Amino acid sequence: MTVSSEEIVEYFGRYGWKYEARRPDLLRTGFVGDSGTFEVWVRLTEHWVFFIVNPYVLRTDKSPNKDLLRMILEVNQKINLAKFGMDDEGDVVLSVDMPQTAFSYERFEDAMTALSHYADLYKGSFENVCVESMAAGS
Repeated sequence: MTVSSEEIVEYFGRYGWKYEARRPDLLRTGFVGDSGTFEVWVRLTEHWVFFIVNPYVLRTDKSPNKDLLRMILEVNQKINLAKFGMDDEGDVVLSVDMPQTAFSYERFEDAMTALSHYADLYKGSFENVCVESMAAGS
């Protein structure tokens, strides 16, 4: 059984967050944390529900550098449920991917909690690495 966009809308209500439906399979929300403002996208596919902060950190230097890549790998090793990565434009993204199988409000809550926690926790660190790499020209 898969979750519908109507159920995701209900979950947003229970969670206490406002949202904007962009398409039946794509919703947008956001939050203000201690380290910044974050835009969150929730995308439904046949088999997955994706929770994504994109962009998490904008990069003006679009070529990957070893310090940023190392940080993504090291942080991903430490955290649970969420993952950091890079999109096609070189921006850092944060996501939680949940299978549609047995998706429930509890999984929605886990995903939103993990996303908001890690977004706030690592924002400054990722921004610092991006700024330092641009200053160093790497």
